Amino acid sequence: VSTPGFVAGDFHLHSVQSRDSGVPLDERALSLAAEGLEYVALTDHERVMTLAPAIASQGLASFLYAVDGDEISIPLYGHFNAYPMPSAAIATREHDGTRFWFDVPQGRHLTATELISKVRDIPGDRVIQMNHPRGSNGKGYLGSIDFDPETGLGDEPVATGFDTIEVNGEIDLGAESTMLDWFSLLKSGVRMTAVGVSDSHKTWDPGYPRTLVRVGTDDPAAVSEATFVAAMKAGRVT
Repeated sequence: VSTPGFVAGDFHLHSVQSRDSGVPLDERALSLAAEGLEYVALTDHERVMTLAPAIASQGLASFLYAVDGDEISIPLYGHFNAYPMPSAAIATREHDGTRFWFDVPQGRHLTATELISKVRDIPGDRVIQMNHPRGSNGKGYLGSIDFDPETGLGDEPVATGFDTIEVNGEIDLGAESTMLDWFSLLKSGVRMTAVGVSDSHKTWDPGYPRTLVRVGTDDPAAVSEATFVAAMKAGRVT
């Protein structure tokens, strides 16, 4: 399929650096390029990792660009992606999600609003994403706060600082619930860009679904991270 001016993206991906994925970095890069994905975010659990060396070593740089990201988990409350994250965090773990939700007074976890504020305080601009909002076992933020799309209310006010929301749903729930949530939030004035992602933990499923980002070129190497972030925040996606 010809998509002039767009790059094909998947912004929720895991590798062997996540405790629940066994995909080596070289294999992760190759699987993404083979699927025609062009601009992606590697978002391993609770750590910022880079896919760039695996892309370069296999000669894939003209096909694929990967930003460094992090899936930040707050137990029984939700999972959230942040990308791109600074390279310093790879070595120091200073910006590791684990610290965000453990390093709080009185043993409580961070709220989504507090987490967004901490991520925004890290130098640089980035996308903050609400992952699988209706995810089971406390992995979905909207499910955890018992958000009702009919009323637009939950157990707490929905945090308004997210840039994107995953709307493809989970296999056992279908996409309908997350699409209803998104439209409800839009109706109440909470603006965020809808994205389709795979949340791939295996070799064979990245890019299903995927998001096309309108950046004015088909060449992933020509798209700066600033241009990509701006397009995502502006909703220039399909």
